[in-house]
Amino acid sequence: TIHIQTDASTPETMAKFIGDGAVELYYNNSKKIETTNTGAWCTGDFTLGADDNKLRLGTHQDLDIYHGSDVNIILNNNSRNLEVKHGSDVSIKSVNDGAVELYHDNTKKLNTDSGGVEVTGAVMATGNISTLDNAYLKIGTGDDLKVHHNGTSTYFNNDTGDLYLKCNSNDIYLQSVNDIFIRPEAGENGIKVIGNAAVELYHDNTKKLETASYGV
Repeated sequence: TIHIQTDASTPETMAKFIGDGAVELYYNNSKKIETTNTGAWCTGDFTLGADDNKLRLGTHQDLDIYHGSDVNIILNNNSRNLEVKHGSDVSIKSVNDGAVELYHDNTKKLNTDSGGVEVTGAVMATGNISTLDNAYLKIGTGDDLKVHHNGTSTYFNNDTGDLYLKCNSNDIYLQSVNDIFIRPEAGENGIKVIGNAAVELYHDNTKKLETASYGV
């Protein structure tokens, strides 16, 4: 074993080279770096002093971690996926040339795809869920129910089966600043509710009953 010390009245260790063991480096007689049988151990901060200096990991430097002048970057340099884990559970996964996935208790709950995002489970919002004009809220495996607003009017489009508006205990209100149209299929009227005017009922697109100021 070799010890390197300062030449002073109270010598301080600068380095130790231990036979069949560690190499130790000191600062002010305090050990800061030592080698181990599996690698090395640092006591205190390990600093890469300049912007864009990289901590490079892997046989082929597959993963870089570094700080740019205005951004912090984790860079995956190969075609494998990048995962953030808590223990053995995946929290976030970035798929090469593909999705970003978010997990809860190691179960995927949200992922991006080429068309937007896909959610597994319920969506609970504490604020508004907003869309732009002509963007659809699509419901059902085959997108059978579509809700959208085109900048002027609002549409509920049901492409299969019946459409039910159901309220278990109170009344149902349909309110619009303009007219309300209920159409059983495209181009065919069922009910028209005209603002400040008549309500009209149809059979096979033929009007059969309407209200008037004096009755029906």
